[in-house]
Amino acid sequence: MGNGLNRRGFLARTGAGVVGAAAALRSGTAAEAAAKPRIVVASGGGAPDSDEGALKRMKAALDKWGGFPELVKGKKVLIKLNATDGGFRDANTSTQATGALVKLVKDCAPASITVLGQEWGGWTAKREGLPTLAALLQSLAVPVKNLERYWTPGSEAHYKLIEPAPEPWKELMVAKDLFEPDAVLLNLPRLKTHPHCVFTSCIKNIIGLTRRMYGFHKLDETTEVAKRFDPADSDGWSVFPQKLANAFKLGVGPRIALNIVDANEANFGWRGPGKQRIGTFPTGLVLVGTDALALDVYGCKLLGECLNKQTPGLYPEPLGDWSKGDSDYITFNKTKTNYLKVCADLGVGEADLTKVDIQQATA
Repeated sequence: MGNGLNRRGFLARTGAGVVGAAAALRSGTAAEAAAKPRIVVASGGGAPDSDEGALKRMKAALDKWGGFPELVKGKKVLIKLNATDGGFRDANTSTQATGALVKLVKDCAPASITVLGQEWGGWTAKREGLPTLAALLQSLAVPVKNLERYWTPGSEAHYKLIEPAPEPWKELMVAKDLFEPDAVLLNLPRLKTHPHCVFTSCIKNIIGLTRRMYGFHKLDETTEVAKRFDPADSDGWSVFPQKLANAFKLGVGPRIALNIVDANEANFGWRGPGKQRIGTFPTGLVLVGTDALALDVYGCKLLGECLNKQTPGLYPEPLGDWSKGDSDYITFNKTKTNYLKVCADLGVGEADLTKVDIQQATA
């Protein structure tokens, strides 16, 4: 799989210098600081919904990126999936992408592999002809570590307090596992629309690695108990973009070694909005990079191209005004702003794709 890069070569390819190289290895922003951000877009290899296609595309993407074997060999590999929806299998990271990543990591002789995060019913969501995520991971002998909810007594022992608290957080705690010396975190989100904030992929996928995951939607996350089962009606959607941006930039983001986007079948219409119902596009892509914002802008643009081909004007531009228009995605956007633009303003990553080196790989 590899291209002969050692660890130094990997850092050079991702833009990291000698100073701060260890931090840059895991950083979604620092790793690109000394060079133009780079993302890889892999296509081909087989049907969008096939195990073989997903594996070949992911391998092509990681080979093009370079240095993956050196990144994970002998390390405690942590994988963050999206497994949030028990009713719609296609709203979660696919079993095809999950199986592909586990296989490719195993081929590089890691010390261990663990899937971790606060998730919901996605582990057992079904799709005809495919295993559930739970069944797949069990067959691959990969353990799942379900992080404790904030209302579970003693749960704070499993998280690290980020100090000082990033604005406007009062208390931000991140999974301790991410801070272990040999930990390598791989972020594997599904590319999909979102009913309350238009879009979700790399950046938003880190919510499940924090103790108060519903706190992202609360003005004061320390008072969220009353709404713990109904985040959609929480009072803090106005501060959600800033909370997300700073939690990523100052909490989880610096621990991410690589973002790998499951765009094999891009998802639209998860939980609405309006007349939209869940479905997928046969996009047949895997995206890889360390700049999560650049990947999110690229992915959002891709979703827009697919949706607007069906219904012109339905989906907004990735850096457009998400507060004006008659699109269902605008109407149901609880933030009343564009969180990707807020992330750009707060320095999470590069949002201008003209400043990103977008490389193609074919499986």
